[in-house]
Amino acid sequence: MSFRGYAQFRYNRLFETNKDLKCPTCDRSIGDNGGFFLRRARLAISAQVNDRITVSIQPDFTSEVGGKENTVVLRHYYADIYLDSARTIRARVGQSEVPTGFEGLQSSSRRAPFDRADAMESAAPGEQDLGVFVFWTPVLAKRRFRDLATTQLKGTGDYGLVSVGAYNGQGGNHPEMNNTPHVIARVAYPFRVGPQFVEANVYAYAGTYTIAAAQRAVGVGGKDDFNDRRLGGAVVVYPQPFGVQGEWTVGRGPQYDAPTNSIVDRPARGGYGMISYRLGERGTRRVIAYARAQYFHGAFKTDPDARSSVVHEYEPGIEWNVEDGFELTAAYAISDRLYRDSAAPDNHQKGRFLRLQAQFSF
Repeated sequence: MSFRGYAQFRYNRLFETNKDLKCPTCDRSIGDNGGFFLRRARLAISAQVNDRITVSIQPDFTSEVGGKENTVVLRHYYADIYLDSARTIRARVGQSEVPTGFEGLQSSSRRAPFDRADAMESAAPGEQDLGVFVFWTPVLAKRRFRDLATTQLKGTGDYGLVSVGAYNGQGGNHPEMNNTPHVIARVAYPFRVGPQFVEANVYAYAGTYTIAAAQRAVGVGGKDDFNDRRLGGAVVVYPQPFGVQGEWTVGRGPQYDAPTNSIVDRPARGGYGMISYRLGERGTRRVIAYARAQYFHGAFKTDPDARSSVVHEYEPGIEWNVEDGFELTAAYAISDRLYRDSAAPDNHQKGRFLRLQAQFSF
């Protein structure tokens, strides 16, 4: 058995220019009444049952349930079942990450920016869902994914050179509501260009998403079931020491429409670009400077009324690995966010603020 975990402690309100600028889908402590905040507190437990089966469970201690913070919610609980002696093919059964792009699979403990870009997060909010996924990773690719999954290079780990799966599509810890599972396929390949590691991936999914009664405000019209589909891809030049990272996604799904006060089928598109530079390898010698710009025009399907949003945001930052197991990150957010739902049909906010985070891991 193995145990590991991490926690992220934040404060977002230094040099804040607009207390009404908030981001409920990324960090609930941004804006008015936001204070010190425990963004994540995770414990991951893995058990190798035998040569063919590994079981993993990961609770998170910082969820908000019924207005109460720091409530325990299950993030992962799955079994990896290896189907061949070389361990190149495995089925993952249970609740786990949906294999979409790069940021969606990258651990938050490794990611330099504070939160995932909205366009990437909106594909599978919370990144988790209940389903079955099959991964094929030949030996060379398996070695490369393992070597890239470090705090220095910030890779995702092994989610297959090729992956396919079926899952509920209603979000983590939610049951199926329409008897139509989502299906997904993804291809990701890490390769070398001289001494530099580069990774490219592409994915596509399709399914039916159902707007639950509790998600729709009284008086909001529109149908219940929506075609939910995305196509996306990423290119990552790993920081050795200079890095470049970018993703883009397009698709359709439910989205709030203010003129008709209803939830309708609308397109979604967006992505981000990021550059980074790493100084040093470990301990106090490692600093990563980065700058990310993101854009999203679409909706978070799991938000109240499938809240629509238009996001333009820029975030330069510095991550300092003070010691093994302890990181400090500072970033300056320059944000322009337009949200629309029945409670606030034209909530357009702009602002800037300095973000600080301490991360503890073991």
